[in-house]
Amino acid sequence: MDERHLRFLFDHLSTGLAHCQVIVDGPPPHDFVYLDVNASFEALTGLHDVVGKRASEVIPGILETEPELLGIYAEVASTGRPRRFNRYLGALGKQLSVSAVCPEAGQFIAIFEVTADAQLADALRESRERRRSVERSMTEGVVIQAAGGGILSCNQAAERILGLSRAQLEGRTSLDPRWRALRADGLARKVSLTVQPVVDANGAALFHFGLVEDVPDRRRAHEALRASEARFRNLFESHSAVMLLIDPADGLIVDANPAAARFYGYAQDALRGMPIGSLNMLPRDELRRAMTNAADTAQNTFVFPHRLADGQIRTVEIRSSPATIDGRTLLFSIVHDVTERERAIAAITRERQRYRSLMDISQDGIHLLDDQGHLIEANRAFLRMIGQARVDGLRVSDWDAQIPPGELVSRVEALIDRPGLFQTRHRRSDGSVFDVEVHAGPVELDGRRYLLAASRDVSARRAFEEALATQQAQLEHLNRSLEERIAHDVEEIREKDRLLVAQHRQAAIGELIGYIAHQWRQPLNALGLVLSNLRDASRFGELDAPAVEAAYTDGTRLVKKMSSTINDFRDFLQPDKENRAFSALAKIGEAVTLLDASFRDAGIALEVDAPADVRLFGVANEYSHVLMNLLSNAKQAIQSTRRASGRVTLRLVEQDGFGCLTVRDDGGGIADAVLGRLFEAYVTTREGGTGIGLYMSRKIVERSFGGSLEARNVEGGAELTVRVPVAEAGAPGSQAGDGSTPPA
Repeated sequence: MDERHLRFLFDHLSTGLAHCQVIVDGPPPHDFVYLDVNASFEALTGLHDVVGKRASEVIPGILETEPELLGIYAEVASTGRPRRFNRYLGALGKQLSVSAVCPEAGQFIAIFEVTADAQLADALRESRERRRSVERSMTEGVVIQAAGGGILSCNQAAERILGLSRAQLEGRTSLDPRWRALRADGLARKVSLTVQPVVDANGAALFHFGLVEDVPDRRRAHEALRASEARFRNLFESHSAVMLLIDPADGLIVDANPAAARFYGYAQDALRGMPIGSLNMLPRDELRRAMTNAADTAQNTFVFPHRLADGQIRTVEIRSSPATIDGRTLLFSIVHDVTERERAIAAITRERQRYRSLMDISQDGIHLLDDQGHLIEANRAFLRMIGQARVDGLRVSDWDAQIPPGELVSRVEALIDRPGLFQTRHRRSDGSVFDVEVHAGPVELDGRRYLLAASRDVSARRAFEEALATQQAQLEHLNRSLEERIAHDVEEIREKDRLLVAQHRQAAIGELIGYIAHQWRQPLNALGLVLSNLRDASRFGELDAPAVEAAYTDGTRLVKKMSSTINDFRDFLQPDKENRAFSALAKIGEAVTLLDASFRDAGIALEVDAPADVRLFGVANEYSHVLMNLLSNAKQAIQSTRRASGRVTLRLVEQDGFGCLTVRDDGGGIADAVLGRLFEAYVTTREGGTGIGLYMSRKIVERSFGGSLEARNVEGGAELTVRVPVAEAGAPGSQAGDGSTPPA
């Protein structure tokens, strides 16, 4: 037989089956859990949804009321020996025949059967219980009489109507002459007696069942009931409150008043017979639990979400209680729409949460005072600040070290009327004091004015401010002394600059004289030859007027050439502080003309590479001065190599709005140790140099032109680049004829 057949038998056997696991946390075993049950188990025991749950959870109290049952199951699960027994389970109200077997260690299968005797016992027990329940709930008196007429038993209603206890009634018969006058108060009562015999199969009477009614009470009760129901119906229909009558057995609305129809948006007829679950949005199980609680009077006030006909969700508060109407026990429910109240409560709750969050998160000590200075509320920061654990019983004088007790109330009242910011000192519980800054203002709560204050510990800030003031004073003193030192240092720098300029001027004059000497050397030699020829002609008698005239003409020409040289140098280097546009190529041409003889004598070729002219803006002669310095340094660099020849190349181009002039030589380059400091004062690249030419050149380029002067080593030598901004259109001297065009 395969697993499917076993499963089929398990599910369809008429006997109840429960497969369980014993739970052992230590001796003795204390519970078991249901692993699987069949449908017959649920039908026989009335237990549902038990799989995966413990017995103590499914049947509360079973472990206390049936300890022997757990012992039997544990024995079967541990020993493997089957057991069979009959047992009445009070927790279930069932008489069962049980067989227990062990499928594997620690488990058991319980097989439940209800025997005929057990079924009869259950039926009898159930019948008796129902009878007793009916007798207890009846307003009529019930009397059980033996076949001979003696009273065997009666209910409480009979005792009340007849005015005697059960013990006093037992043994008497309805023929007793005192039957109608047995009340303890001695009053005769008119009663109605109905007797019905209960016979056996042969028709012989077993006992008599008697029904006793107090006729006046019954009439009055019926009349009162009719009046009460009429009043209830009138109240139900006319009242403005929403009212519902609900059958707790099936959850159907039995009746709804007009106010309910208006509130829910349904017609009264539509509400009658509607499941309450169509209005109430609770899950079915929770709704059923709530109706059960209301029917048992365990709870009579509920708050539910209800859906109206138009889809709106409203929060309602329902007061519900059981009521007997037309012989039926119904739930009479009065519905109040509390949506706005709940929203207000939620809003207040959110505000309180935000308020509390702000209080808790604030690092300031926030506290609330009444008009007498009593502490009503404070956050944790404030209590920590003053070294207290609780708010109760504290006043401002307990922590403020500066407010006299006699002025406490007046100070608080003044701040309630005029909020402000002030500084004071607080005292901790240990007696230590500290500086605080307090911001206080009024708040109104429940119609009463309070003072809300926030204290901030400013001891650290006060100490910082004092330290800052001290440092400020020191800084001011330092600034005064620094100004004096700076003025002194500036004067020293100016004096140094004046010395540098003077040295540079002397060096420039020396170089200029050298260049003039080179320019004059050839004319002077030629003039010496003219004079020598005159002397020789005179000695040999060859001096005549034409010879003198020729010598005079040659001498005059040479003197004019020397004078022109002086003028050229004077014009090239004469002071000129006017900013104007000028031709860079013209200034290059003038420098080459003046220095050509000197370079030629040194065997150095001087070349110019200028595809196009570039117009610059600034003091033209200062640009010439820089150019003379760069050419002079290039010449001396080549001469320091002791070579018989060399080459200096000047290249002029325009790049990105700048006129770029590069001066390249083949003098072997600049030492790495010097290259990074080349433009500092007194740093030189050659023996005997002053080290101020390049320093002054960079200052001129940067300050006068807003440009730059840079140096780098190239193959075979060095290259210096002068970058000067080109002249903008409309700048002074930018028109033709300004005298700064390059020579033809």
